[in-house]
Amino acid sequence: DTLRSNLFELAAALASLRGKVVFSYPSFDVVEGRESFPSSVVLQAFRLQRGAPGLDYGALEREIDDAAGFLPGAVDRSFDEIDWWLERLAGRDPVPDGAGSIPANFPDLAAGLAAAAARAGDTLTEFDGIVDIGPLREEVDPLAGDKAVMSASRLELLAKCPFAYFLRHVLKVEAPEEVAFDRARWLDPLQRGSLIHAILCDFMTRIRDRGEAVAAGRHAGLMDEISAAALARMKEEIPPPSDAVFESETRDIRDSLSIFLAAEENLEEKGEPIEFEMEIAKRKIELDRDRSFFLRGTIDRVDRLGPDTYRILDYKTGSAFDYEELVEFGCGQKIQHALYAVALEKILSERPAGGTPRVTRSGYLFPSRRGEGLARIIKDFDRDRLRSLLGDLLALLQNGYFIAGPEAKCTYCDYRPVCGAGAPEASGRKREGSPGIFEAYDKLGEYK
Repeated sequence: DTLRSNLFELAAALASLRGKVVFSYPSFDVVEGRESFPSSVVLQAFRLQRGAPGLDYGALEREIDDAAGFLPGAVDRSFDEIDWWLERLAGRDPVPDGAGSIPANFPDLAAGLAAAAARAGDTLTEFDGIVDIGPLREEVDPLAGDKAVMSASRLELLAKCPFAYFLRHVLKVEAPEEVAFDRARWLDPLQRGSLIHAILCDFMTRIRDRGEAVAAGRHAGLMDEISAAALARMKEEIPPPSDAVFESETRDIRDSLSIFLAAEENLEEKGEPIEFEMEIAKRKIELDRDRSFFLRGTIDRVDRLGPDTYRILDYKTGSAFDYEELVEFGCGQKIQHALYAVALEKILSERPAGGTPRVTRSGYLFPSRRGEGLARIIKDFDRDRLRSLLGDLLALLQNGYFIAGPEAKCTYCDYRPVCGAGAPEASGRKREGSPGIFEAYDKLGEYK
């Protein structure tokens, strides 16, 4: 019945057309290696055209033109330019050296072939990310001056994948910005995170100014008031594609705020929130007496735990998956809490109150459905060990070691088309040919 129905619908569509209709069909099955024949619809069209309902497939075959396509020995029957080239190349004796002719005629492709051959070799080369940063040292090496100002995310990317760091922060390669309009989404993850951060900053500032401790039952109304105003402003600035999408994302944001209230009440160690969205503006971080670099960033929240002890909290609106096993530094891939702690201690020590401030707790709060309100707090950490980690990490940059790390987990990355499939595994196979480089990289494994 389905076949009969399809034939009827096709016939009805053809009968409704005015003008010229072209019928075509594949005449050869390249998988099975045999001829194939036209549908009965083509035969019926042929009968109608000739006005002879008794014509059969034999008559159709005698009347139809020769097939066009890639057919050996028939250059003049080629369907397009590709088929013409295939026939010319395959039909010559001796067979032309296509790969050899490319470098002689296409310099850019020749360079690409040389890069591919180097990547397939046994040692790491500049095509794997081993480069001389000498001409750009002052611009890209934070230990060589004050032009390269680092952030926690930049340092964490350097630890996760030096090759991605090289592309983004040395070569300044950025992925094209997507301009596609998605009717099913209002805010992208960055916009959503910024909105939630702004709401929480306003909320906690008011709670601090009132001298109160957060209580979900008592302060839910205040949170609703602040979030409603913020959502209205964002709606004016970025109109949603529809009311339904706006309502759906609004519910999700309000759920995150409710999760925050519950998580705040359940924090094991209560503190006095004192500052929010504190800017770290080019703060010097010292590795030792002779080496230092500048750090910038924003601390979401600072709590006072005691007369001279403090806690840092950073709000993360995504998943807590990558932070569940975090103990200290995560091989350099999770060091924001430690960097911000050192920077905050320097900021507070330079204030008129003076003293010897100490950040004894620092970590992350995940106020979202994906984060489930988890608080991942790291207790007092070894400052000397942090400086040692930073020294080993920045040594990769100083030496120009920007390989796709063998331990990198390439899930989502803008640069995967550049690396190629299996880049970490490919670099790992060259360990014996470049032991010194891997020794420098392996040092990061000591800071799990």
